[in-house]
Amino acid sequence: MTRTAVFLHGTSVAFWIGALVPLAAALRKPQGRAVLDRFSRAIPLPLVVLVASGLLLVTVQVRRFDALWTTSYGAVLSGKLVTVAALLALAAMNRRRLTPYVTAGDRGSADRLVWSIRIELALVMVVFGLVASWRFTPPPRALLAGAAEPFHVHLHTDKAMADLQIDFADGEGRQITIGLLDGQFGPLPAKEVVLVLSKPGAGIEPLRVDASRVDDTTWRIDGVRLPVGGRWHARVEILVDDFEKTVVEDFVDLP
Repeated sequence: MTRTAVFLHGTSVAFWIGALVPLAAALRKPQGRAVLDRFSRAIPLPLVVLVASGLLLVTVQVRRFDALWTTSYGAVLSGKLVTVAALLALAAMNRRRLTPYVTAGDRGSADRLVWSIRIELALVMVVFGLVASWRFTPPPRALLAGAAEPFHVHLHTDKAMADLQIDFADGEGRQITIGLLDGQFGPLPAKEVVLVLSKPGAGIEPLRVDASRVDDTTWRIDGVRLPVGGRWHARVEILVDDFEKTVVEDFVDLP
């Protein structure tokens, strides 16, 4: 569906923008009125296809409305939408105010329409420049897909190791699975495991959550919600037995 939308979007752009230079040239000749009349009758359908296919692509790529200002892709898209809106407004004004006079033979209106077409072409260059920068800005759809992949963190000391796998569930927070090993990479049974997450300097109180046992060396925490990503301090407290407690900790970058 999106491949078809991209094809239709590009074809509509090519039809519209590709016609502007020949149209401007034709307006300086006697047959310009007939050319403008044919263009005016033909252009509404490509514009409808252009807008419809563009809306479909935006819906698929952006996913969330706030991505328009919270991601680089969204910022570029917002700039493109503003420029395209100005372009469409200028085209609509040309169609309503200048085209009737040009087709009636008003030479002055034809000259003004040529200047307006030049402005349209300048706006088109701005749009093309913005579109070209998308190669450096992955769309929110790709960012969300990457964030949905499991994230792994390894913490260790000489006595113990903790492998954290962080999975993301829509609307249910994060699921964190903790695998325990001793300093020799052997299994490390434990009586209790507690995960403490903190973000020093961000005004966020440490989050302390108890893990549930899956088996002797695997523990799990469900529904962990972090207000922001970035650099966090992760601390795993491992109660080996009633007399021994081991702690592994480090700073980790969480998506």
